[in-house]
Amino acid sequence: MRKPCTRDTPRCEFWTWARDYTRPDCCSSHLKDLLFFTEDLLTRHSIRHWLDYRSLLGAVREQAFIPWDSDVDFGVCGIEPDQMRAMEPEIAAAGHSLDMSEPGIWRINYSALNAQHVDVFPWHQEGDSMRTGNHVFPSRFLNKLDTVRLYERVFPAPCPVDEFLAQHRYGLHYRIPQRPVLSAIADIPLDEYTPAVGRLLDEIRSRDYEIQMLSRQIRDLEKSTGLGGVKQSVRAFVAQRAQIARFQKDLVLLHDVLESTQLAGRYWVIGGLLIGWAREGRILTHDSHDADFGYLRQDRERFVEAIPRIIAAGFEAFHRFVNNDGVAVEYRFRKDAAMFDFFEHEESAAGLSYTFFGNFWQQGVRKEMVSRVPSYGLAPMNFLGRTWLKPADHEGYLTSIFGDWQVPNPDYDYKTDDLSIVSSQPWTGSYEWNLDSEPSGECA
Repeated sequence: MRKPCTRDTPRCEFWTWARDYTRPDCCSSHLKDLLFFTEDLLTRHSIRHWLDYRSLLGAVREQAFIPWDSDVDFGVCGIEPDQMRAMEPEIAAAGHSLDMSEPGIWRINYSALNAQHVDVFPWHQEGDSMRTGNHVFPSRFLNKLDTVRLYERVFPAPCPVDEFLAQHRYGLHYRIPQRPVLSAIADIPLDEYTPAVGRLLDEIRSRDYEIQMLSRQIRDLEKSTGLGGVKQSVRAFVAQRAQIARFQKDLVLLHDVLESTQLAGRYWVIGGLLIGWAREGRILTHDSHDADFGYLRQDRERFVEAIPRIIAAGFEAFHRFVNNDGVAVEYRFRKDAAMFDFFEHEESAAGLSYTFFGNFWQQGVRKEMVSRVPSYGLAPMNFLGRTWLKPADHEGYLTSIFGDWQVPNPDYDYKTDDLSIVSSQPWTGSYEWNLDSEPSGECA
């Protein structure tokens, strides 16, 4: 007789249903609890969401979980990581735990030990498409959400849901139950699909499923013994070193591209990149995904004319922030999981002013903030084998923004801790970047 599982039962102890594809009632109950909890949580916070992947497939085909599925999948849009983290106290109060360590997946675990979970996939709109990582589908499926029933409850779903499942998830025969084939197998033409081929594919599916279950047991055992934490730390260290190397390469590339434009000698390094150079002579370990630069308003046309060359070098035109006056004052490029921001500065007798933006999720508002820093002039700095420009008195400049910048502050929040902010107001502008509408000279 199976031992009943509880909130603190490691998942590896109740995967005995893997071979016959039947699930103990207690395991199904845990998943149902998570399903209902997550639906209520997202609804309560007015987050646009829908069932996705095998959870959606099970709801449409069986109005229940697929027997060989082991988690719940939701898609969300219009939500940033900070907003998800703000819900962590509610998640913990229900006895569950939030894990956001894996890029592109926000995971709600049933408990600290019982690893049954909900995967929340954050999607972002890009033109007429929705994207998360390398996965894309037309945004029209979310214009009006459909509904599906799962365990006698109604859940939102892409519309039309049948077309979505057939064209963007599981193919035309999605209503025919098939265990997933994890191995890379080339498509087999219909005229070559014989009973023998069918039996072979069934065998592959069965073996793949057993391998998948064993892999999950290994991960759970690693977690329970602490070995998984060690492996995760090593992987994180290696990944971080690789990211810093990519970031350095992209910074050098950006520098060299701009040297061939009219913006050369007319932009400068600011933000965390400047702190890393000034304090440690290197890129800060925790700040290898973001680089900030400034340019003067009178050089706006020079900057805009440099944009095509930046894009041609492999930097994606990601965001173009327009302030409440309808003026684009911040441009963001993306490359190799890092962001490269250019802030327009206006010079006056009071100093240099620039605008930046932030979402204040707990207040439910977006804000436009203006900072003013002393105008120190510019001086060269040698970094990464190249000569850049920086504020001539970089120590005074950094102090005006960060205070004691010599002491690392991992909890620094630019939206609330920037000492140079002189005004803040609700932001009604946009950050979409349509290159087709980008003026060739003056930025509107």
